[in-house]
Amino acid sequence: MITSTTYQLEGYRIIEYKGLVTAQPAFKTAGSYKRLLEDAEKLGANAVIGIRFNDMWYGTAVVVKPV
Repeated sequence: MITSTTYQLEGYRIIEYKGLVTAQPAFKTAGSYKRLLEDAEKLGANAVIGIRFNDMWYGTAVVVKPV
């Protein structure tokens, strides 16, 4: 799974937007981040862009392919 805080991935082209993914914080933030990525995979995404943390993790699940 490719992840980025930006909305573009150098060397990749976004071919499909799957939608917003979010995860509520747990006692261990890493667990919440992992859930965010698992939810993106369930949508069929292979990347999450625009990842942010503001009381919860969120980002946009996308399908990318190398350019």
